[in-house]
Amino acid sequence: RFDQEALEDRVLGHGIFTYAVVEGLDGKAAVAAKPEVSTKDLAQYVAKRVAELAKAMRAEQEPQYFKGRDADDYVLVRP
Repeated sequence: RFDQEALEDRVLGHGIFTYAVVEGLDGKAAVAAKPEVSTKDLAQYVAKRVAELAKAMRAEQEPQYFKGRDADDYVLVRP
């Protein structure tokens, strides 16, 4: 969010948001029923994973996902 600082973790090597996005695109955001990662799947995964990682750091970070009114959910990767 605009009022939060992006959290960095030296062990991960970068920010927790970036880490969650990479994990998600690597297949962790795929829903069991379909072997692909869509924009909606990734947004849901990143929100959940960033919250978990931030909590482990005793902090808070809430990623925001904004979708235009005419934007569709589309496939990003098929791991």
